[in-house]
Amino acid sequence: HALSDFIRLGRSYDGGYVVPRRALLNTRYFLSAGISTDWTFEFDIINKCSLLSYVFLDPTTNINSRFNLTLSMLWNSRSTRLRLLYLASFFKAVLTLPFFRLIVSDRFLDFYLSSSTSQSKLSPALTLDDVIPLLSDSIPSQSLALKLDIEGEEWALLDDILKYSRLYTFIVLEFHDVPM
Repeated sequence: HALSDFIRLGRSYDGGYVVPRRALLNTRYFLSAGISTDWTFEFDIINKCSLLSYVFLDPTTNINSRFNLTLSMLWNSRSTRLRLLYLASFFKAVLTLPFFRLIVSDRFLDFYLSSSTSQSKLSPALTLDDVIPLLSDSIPSQSLALKLDIEGEEWALLDDILKYSRLYTFIVLEFHDVPM
């Protein structure tokens, strides 16, 4: 593949990903888990693909969760600089999340994505087996784009991801906490 066969979607740094251009042409369904306060990748997918359906999962994007997370980070941080960064992130979320959630309100679920075989500590949680049918009763092969940035849970989901491998046009995984 030549470099021109790929396109970067989302913002320039963390939150942006490189995907095959050709895959965008076939993408009709989109599942994204782990959005936090940056949905530039999700907006680019919505704008560049002729989507029939999409689902976003992230319970941290509602204001109550974001507020509780910020309080916890402020309480546990000893660094003034980090505290200021947490406050800035909270205010960005307060100013922008309601607009994003309003735009995609019917397709946004306040759940974590969890493995169907392991006991996750995350709650509330759904599995791929729960979410895939929400997109469609029958998803054709190679028509689903999957993006996961779920802070360490992606390792537990690998078997579940492989179970649906025939469906994907492309997969974006941001791995955290590599097990050794």
